[in-house]
Amino acid sequence: MAMVQVGSMALRDADGNFLPSVPLYADFPDEDIQPSGFTKREEKNLQDITEVFFLKFKQYMDGCKALGMDMEKYLIDDTDDMDTDESRNAGKQYRQRNTDDSI
Repeated sequence: MAMVQVGSMALRDADGNFLPSVPLYADFPDEDIQPSGFTKREEKNLQDITEVFFLKFKQYMDGCKALGMDMEKYLIDDTDDMDTDESRNAGKQYRQRNTDDSI
């Protein structure tokens, strides 16, 4: 049996503030755990939400293209390490361009 964290719980103190949270675990048969470390159900949920995000992002990109915006220049090719100075600067430049009144 594998112990898988399924949530967390935090009690409140007398003032209503949260106390430190405590992880909640459930036992799953070893055969239910995939090589990724997720259960079959978690992998299905991740696939489903990924599809939703992909479709919404595609809708956004299509809308931007319809407005004549060149979205290719905003895409970052560095997928190995997205937390780089280059990617942060690209994000800042994108926000600056899109807060400009001329857009």
